[in-house]
Amino acid sequence: MRKGLRGVEFMMALVLALCCTVSALSEGQKYQIEENTGDNQKNYPYKVVTESAVLYLGKADIELLGEEAFYDGMYKLLENMEQDFADAREVMKGFLKGDVAPIPIYTAFTGKSETVTDGGDAEYFGKEKRIIRLYKGWDAAERGLLHEYAHYLTCSCATFEITTQAWKECIAEYISEIACRNNMARSNYYGMAEEIREIFAANGWVDEEGYPDFRVYYRGWAWLMEQPFNIGEHYMAVCNSMMTMTETQQEHPMISSITYKEAGCFTDFLVERFGKDLVFTHLNVDGKGFQEAYGKSFEELFTEWKQENTKLCEEWGIVSLINGN
Repeated sequence: MRKGLRGVEFMMALVLALCCTVSALSEGQKYQIEENTGDNQKNYPYKVVTESAVLYLGKADIELLGEEAFYDGMYKLLENMEQDFADAREVMKGFLKGDVAPIPIYTAFTGKSETVTDGGDAEYFGKEKRIIRLYKGWDAAERGLLHEYAHYLTCSCATFEITTQAWKECIAEYISEIACRNNMARSNYYGMAEEIREIFAANGWVDEEGYPDFRVYYRGWAWLMEQPFNIGEHYMAVCNSMMTMTETQQEHPMISSITYKEAGCFTDFLVERFGKDLVFTHLNVDGKGFQEAYGKSFEELFTEWKQENTKLCEEWGIVSLINGN
């Protein structure tokens, strides 16, 4: 798209570009670009309406990236967003209050369009707002958007209630990284560095289309965090705070202090063993509650998951690779 287009010409160019993109998308996915006539139209002059979302395009963000880069990134996201959101709703089937309203999503790449926090790639704001903000550009949005949409489903649309931050992250990680394929993140190689992608290719840890096998990546990193050489390392825990890995944390973990990747894998372990009905209706248990719900303590079950995860990593060859064998 040429720079410098204004007014009607600019709007026509956007519509034409979007139509070209729509024709390349799978059947049933429809997108409509519109002028935003709402109260926030000064900062967000345009919006893209889909079945699952309303994407508000920040004027300052378009200027920051340039029109061509901005819209190229947006169209790439849209190629997979609807399918990923539909997959997440399918995982939650039977646990949603009714039809899920489209989620408003705002670009906030510059920090000028809306007040932003020092959060991650994206952030879901629940309660009355029920919106998602994208902070770090389209590549980061591809990696983090499905996780935030999972927060929307589980915190604002579900028949159950989650009151602890740890479980909010556990279930969001499970849905976005384990239960769903997450085509947005996959198309972005999950944000993996080039050298890591080369290691995956060299070891055959790729899917049918040559993308990194995310099962190996996700479970491998979960295994790595449990190794002695990571003691002293800083990490983001599911309680949404930075923590330092300690020997005590590795040997006697608490659910609030496990890593995000461990959280997704462990939740998957619970679902596989006990079923969705039990797990999804006990997303607040800790301590005594774990014993009552599952017949074992959190530490006992987490230890069993670690043993299973280690076996998988041994089968894939991750353990041998890390140990230099």
